[in-house]
Amino acid sequence: MIARQEESRIANTGAMRSGEIPGKGQIWLRLNQSLEGRHQYLALGIYGKYDAAHGAYFEVPGFSLGDLSSGGGAKVSGKVTDADGLVDMPVPLGARTAKMSGGRVNFELSASEPRADVMNMKLSDFRAMSRDIYGEQYDTLTKTVPVESMPPDVRALMESVEGMTVRDAMRTIQRFMVENFEYREFDDVIEKPIHERITQRAERGELSGPNEFLNFILQARAGKCQEISEVTMALLRLAGIPAAKFNGYVANGKEVDREAHAAALALMPAEGSGFHAEPVEGAWKYLSEADAAEVGSASLP
Repeated sequence: MIARQEESRIANTGAMRSGEIPGKGQIWLRLNQSLEGRHQYLALGIYGKYDAAHGAYFEVPGFSLGDLSSGGGAKVSGKVTDADGLVDMPVPLGARTAKMSGGRVNFELSASEPRADVMNMKLSDFRAMSRDIYGEQYDTLTKTVPVESMPPDVRALMESVEGMTVRDAMRTIQRFMVENFEYREFDDVIEKPIHERITQRAERGELSGPNEFLNFILQARAGKCQEISEVTMALLRLAGIPAAKFNGYVANGKEVDREAHAAALALMPAEGSGFHAEPVEGAWKYLSEADAAEVGSASLP
């Protein structure tokens, strides 16, 4: 669920919660080449099974980081410049760690792409065949609050994507997030105590369900990467698009700093076999030029 102090997490659960690494903004990894597209996101884990009481997401069997790391593409190497406090080595989305030794790491990027026929399928047709693709995991990857409980503009958004392809629906949802949600902390006298209370109740496992968190964020129309990614994931799921989220980092060209990040992922069947994690970035601060071009061509209700 929630960034809750930008990465305070439930300890020792395996859920998508990890302590903030000290030295935010400090460069800890330098690569030999710039990363683009989904590979610019370096993930520590992928999570999509919801625990309503804690507001946390757990790994989904068959859709964990290891399951979606296929390799088969270009090789990228990097040097860890500051390992202080670094527990796990993140990997570019879809990539795998080929070798790690003496402060150097080699990644093998994935060459896989989402199946074009599925991405260009009408959303209603995709939903009709979804259980043939995902099996029983489809329900887990699309579980969220009902659209009836959403604000009017969100209901209108969901109605508008019905006649679209899967690809266009994803980009329209992404544009809705980018245009309607402000990237910021909850620091005013009204929002801050509400956010803190939800955080504390989540840590104690006392949340009544996903509505409590989503309703707050949808009313505030703001948040940082954790909040924005989870609302984006909820909207994808409302449309019937299997979605999860990753937590990790973003490469800025050849450099990766310690500022933690999270973003929603659409989990689509890949060309050939397996599944492809397609980032759906809802935070304008992290929108790539390619994303901005695609989002700009999407249509909102």
